[in-house]
Amino acid sequence: TQAIAASAFGATVDVEGFDALRLAASQAQEKPSTIDDDGSDAGSLASSSLVPTAFVGYDTMAVSDATVLHAAAVVAASKKSTPLVAVALTPCPFYAEGGGQVGDRGVLTTTDGRRLEVVNTVRAGPETIHVHVVVPAGTAPDVLAAHLAAHPTVAAAVDTDVRSRVAAHHSATHLLQAALKETLGAHVTQCGSYVGADRLRFDFSHFGAMTQAELHAIEARVNQIALENVAVRVDEMEKAAAQASGAVAAFGEKYGDVVRVVRMGSTSSEFCGGTHVASSAALFPFVLLSEASVAAGTRRIEAVAGIEGVKRLQEKTQLLDAIADQLHTVAAMVPQKLTRLETQLKASESYIQAMTDRLVSGPIAPLREGHLHTGVAVHVHDMDLPAASSKHATDNKVLGNMYMTALRRRAEHVAKAAPDAVHVVVMGENIIFMGNKHVHAGEALKQVLADAGLGHGGGSNVWGQGKLRPGATLDALVAATCGTELS
Repeated sequence: TQAIAASAFGATVDVEGFDALRLAASQAQEKPSTIDDDGSDAGSLASSSLVPTAFVGYDTMAVSDATVLHAAAVVAASKKSTPLVAVALTPCPFYAEGGGQVGDRGVLTTTDGRRLEVVNTVRAGPETIHVHVVVPAGTAPDVLAAHLAAHPTVAAAVDTDVRSRVAAHHSATHLLQAALKETLGAHVTQCGSYVGADRLRFDFSHFGAMTQAELHAIEARVNQIALENVAVRVDEMEKAAAQASGAVAAFGEKYGDVVRVVRMGSTSSEFCGGTHVASSAALFPFVLLSEASVAAGTRRIEAVAGIEGVKRLQEKTQLLDAIADQLHTVAAMVPQKLTRLETQLKASESYIQAMTDRLVSGPIAPLREGHLHTGVAVHVHDMDLPAASSKHATDNKVLGNMYMTALRRRAEHVAKAAPDAVHVVVMGENIIFMGNKHVHAGEALKQVLADAGLGHGGGSNVWGQGKLRPGATLDALVAATCGTELS
């Protein structure tokens, strides 16, 4: 089938040569790859896909003549998933996802010039790395796999921009853990992490929320070490010797007899197989984004470093400049301007409250007193506030809500003063109907407005709320209210 698929590209397959290379590791029938929840290729892979791949990504990010040892379609998680092919190649410059660090991205270039985008790199077995390449539009995954089998030599190039940003965040997690131990105490231990190109996430053991002073101290400490331009040193050593040196083992990781230890001066020393920067200077600026609880006794910090830190500071500066523009001042004066505005706002709120109290509890003089046909007394009150019906009040939701609050309070006040009557309180187009034990307020208001064609309303037995239609007058409402026979 590979020969048939390869013929679509005008190519032939060197079956004997390819099988000789592949069978150096194992022999088994071809099966498609699947993806586990953790992002790694699942155990359903055929053993032929688990050929050893030599990782050279610590020393180089480009290989001009890598050999494809295996290629198979990745079983899509859903119909909307991007079609992928898992490729095992050696030597491999791509770092596989692990230890919280995301897998490398990049490009594979075939001998006939096809550029295949690498969107992730995963570990398929103890000695096997798979890069996941996007299947070009119009090409079937099996056809692409066959093409790679027919042309097994490719140029492999890691996306250096993504790698450098990931490396900065990985190195920053090491300094962050050291700063947390210095600031909070030796009880701090890593409980998990995520290291991506856009940010880092670090989970650690701690008994309570951190104070702003502690957060500032940690951020300043990491930046201090970054500015000291400390060299990042990587050594391979026996596990026992590494432990004796005081190197910290990462949470949840399993190690062999020989481990990789990453040191940053005398500040940090950790077991780590990830990629890192050459100097702490690449971590500046380090910016904390958030700190929160994720479980009992476990806190989470999110942060950015390096170029992502620069972007974050630029966003903060732009936000501050935008606030300054709205306040008609300069950035340096924003705190003082906000303090003055807060003082003015509190004074205005107190004044508004006092005026509202006076308006609500003022003398009660109904515009009209009458009786419903049931004999229940009805009082119609007019809160004559032209400003409440102004365009400014109707367009401004906050101002409109303030007027409505005053209307409701006034209605409650007059109802309390004369509980034997029902009360209709009007302010502009808005109406509040206060009922009593004899009249259901919502139903009465609904009937009054509907029978006279004046508007719409409804509500509970205690109080109803409605609106007059455009053109409806207060006089018409008075007449309708005092002349309604309630059903």
